[in-house]
Amino acid sequence: TTAPPSAAGASSPSGTVATTASSAPAEHLTSSSMSGVNGSDDPAQVKGSEADTSWFGNDAACSAWLDDNGSGELAGVLNTSLNQSCGAELYRSDGIAYTFQANWGAAKTSFISDVGHTMWICVWNASDRSDEQCSARFGMNGGTPVRQ
Repeated sequence: TTAPPSAAGASSPSGTVATTASSAPAEHLTSSSMSGVNGSDDPAQVKGSEADTSWFGNDAACSAWLDDNGSGELAGVLNTSLNQSCGAELYRSDGIAYTFQANWGAAKTSFISDVGHTMWICVWNASDRSDEQCSARFGMNGGTPVRQ
């Protein structure tokens, strides 16, 4: 099934949640715009979860990573640099996939439970998905994300 997220305002990134058929209720993911952030400056970043597209000097055109809220839930963050339009997809091992984009600054998804699953994020330049890069997979050990 595919369900569009609830988006407030024209500046919110668009996104799509796709799930495989299962007996579990579908998670409701949304994303919202936020000011740009460097992954190393994000205190909620899951260390080792960043994926980047092409580099220009010290800046990746598009970067994405997982954020942790300390309670077994993870979110996806997408950051743009150099006036790039970027796309990202947040995956959970039970088949949930959420695609979102940012044209300026950054976007962040809502948090969803990762307990009993693994999650990862992929990123690409919106004009060319062939440069797609994906993060390592992370699962929860209690309330702590652990690389799988």
